[in-house]
Amino acid sequence: MDSEERKLKDAEAWFDKGEGTKMAGRYKSFAGQHEEGIELYEKALNCFDKALEINPNYSEALRGKGEVLMFLGKYDESLKCLDKSLEIDPNNAKAWYNKGLVLIMFHKLEESLKYFNEAIRIDPEHIYWWRNKSAVLLDLERFDEAIICLDKVIEKLPNEIEAWRDKGEALVKLNKCEEALNCLNKAIKIDPNDAGLWFWKACALQGLGKNNESMNYFVKAIQIDPNYAKYVAKYIAK
Repeated sequence: MDSEERKLKDAEAWFDKGEGTKMAGRYKSFAGQHEEGIELYEKALNCFDKALEINPNYSEALRGKGEVLMFLGKYDESLKCLDKSLEIDPNNAKAWYNKGLVLIMFHKLEESLKYFNEAIRIDPEHIYWWRNKSAVLLDLERFDEAIICLDKVIEKLPNEIEAWRDKGEALVKLNKCEEALNCLNKAIKIDPNDAGLWFWKACALQGLGKNNESMNYFVKAIQIDPNYAKYVAKYIAK
């Protein structure tokens, strides 16, 4: 192995260490151990910087660094890293996807879709990218398009309750209440303890004029999760 190959191997080793440390930080953050998560993110940044000192044109290391900066809320710095990553490798699907996530933080939803679309074009099998695209489409009230994405998710992950719930919501908002009921009833069989499914079932029944029956399901949602009382009050007041 010559010196150049050895340098690239060293850069890859730092990158791999950064990726592992970043994931450990994610697990800590998800577990509510935020200080430990931030400490691990800072260590991951150091690893990515070491990789980039050796190979400044390492697209994946730039993508990893941009991702960690996003987790730390340093969105401007994150965008700079992701842009540079894409400049070096325009087929870096994860960089496209992460830039879409950062743009959401800037409330640039329409623009974020362009980056999700490019990520999915490069790697259409990454199912959670379809999931996050659907969430943006729901926020933009583009419900038909959201349902297409959610169907992709449900096809691959039939027990993904959030996808079923969001599809039910989208169908209700399109006034396709019979379809919404069918969707939500299937989901309730998978998880009868999800308050959101009962809430949107009640909304679908309201849309079909079955107001008395719907109240039973609004009550059911509130029994499972008392926080739904405010959503029920808001929906009924419309």
